[in-house]
Amino acid sequence: MTLATNINLMAAYSHSTPVGGLEAELLDVGPGSPQDFEGKDVRGKIVMGEGNPGQLFRRAVQEHGALGVLGYRLSSYSNPDENRDIAAMSSIPYDVEAESWGLAISLNARDALRAALAAGPVRVRVEIESRIYPSQELTLVAEVRGEKSPDERFVFSAHLQESGANDNATGVAALAEIARALGQGVGSGTFSPDRTISMIWGDEITSTRRFLDDDPSRAQGVRWGLSLDMVGEDTEKTGGTFLIEKMPDPSAVWTRGEDRHTEWGGRPMTVDQITPHYLNDFVLNRCMDQAAETGWVVRTNPFEGGSDHVPFLRAGIPGVLFWHFTDQFYHTDGDRLEMVSAETLENVSVCSAVSAMVLTSADAEMAAFIATELETAAIGRIQREAEIGRASLSQGGDSEEERLILQTWTQWYLDSVDTIRDLEAGGPSEATETIMAAVRKAVAEAGRKALESLGG
Repeated sequence: MTLATNINLMAAYSHSTPVGGLEAELLDVGPGSPQDFEGKDVRGKIVMGEGNPGQLFRRAVQEHGALGVLGYRLSSYSNPDENRDIAAMSSIPYDVEAESWGLAISLNARDALRAALAAGPVRVRVEIESRIYPSQELTLVAEVRGEKSPDERFVFSAHLQESGANDNATGVAALAEIARALGQGVGSGTFSPDRTISMIWGDEITSTRRFLDDDPSRAQGVRWGLSLDMVGEDTEKTGGTFLIEKMPDPSAVWTRGEDRHTEWGGRPMTVDQITPHYLNDFVLNRCMDQAAETGWVVRTNPFEGGSDHVPFLRAGIPGVLFWHFTDQFYHTDGDRLEMVSAETLENVSVCSAVSAMVLTSADAEMAAFIATELETAAIGRIQREAEIGRASLSQGGDSEEERLILQTWTQWYLDSVDTIRDLEAGGPSEATETIMAAVRKAVAEAGRKALESLGG
């Protein structure tokens, strides 16, 4: 393994070896638990183990005096039996006293070293040249200023600190292309939004959070947030699918039917944590518009967190995530340019740009259109949940629980209808208030009928 073949070979915060490298005896500690170190003298040796490289470093180097560590770790969704030559992104504690290092190794490398150890003692030569230095955290912000309400914003965010092509050079590239297209529209006079479109490139979560925290008056005007993270995948190679991670709705409390969490995983949520808003269904419909033209596969997942939509939500701002999962090369050095699809990048970029352009220029006619879409989504969801509920009750399910689920979905959509008030710059028109009232009535009626269908 070399840096040329495995870009994740060196763990973050690794120090350089002496000029010319170093050579030492190799010792295998298996999973690397405290018990695996009992009776072993690792001082002055190179330790190989499995699991979290940072934990292995703490035990081998910081506690027992090893020279450095070779760590193997791949998640099950990385298909390690097939992807035997890739290594996972890793880091070790920053330690100015030990000035040691860690290397992430592949399954093939681990097995080859173990086979050699089975035949007798093994010595390993390691050469590392690294630089650890103070640096300035930089965030780039570009904007298309709104004409009517420039202090109100749609904000994109794409993080750029990770090393993968899909994670997240694709997000950075998609947002750069959106910026280019919007700039061209403004320059030619064909596009002029009522509200501002802001675009952030920076460190994941941190830059978005600081954009909001550093200027409370600016944050107050943010109406929508969209995170672009792993958005250009060739899914025939990486696996998984394009996903819209929804802001918390009842599917994050009761995940059933067609809703599925990804292998990245989500924590259980409660009803008081859900966030009613039209944004979930609006961006899904824009992506489905694109899919109808291209055959693109679009799915959603309940809220899980972990990307730049989180700071928006924590600030009380509607925010969603566009991404892909499961990606078998996620956070490994298999995440290379050949795993990127230009077609996928175009699909995501188009529906992202259209979402921002529509929302920042919405008038009464567009508010009515979005309200009608929301009514369709609400009734469809309530009917599906009722069907699931009836099936559950036929198998002895909890009637009170099923009724609570329907009531929660109905109320979530009723509250989402109310958020349509923010669509028109300057406040809702009388026409918008009228259509909102009609949609609320239709949703409430759908909820009532669904509850009746459960009996009892």
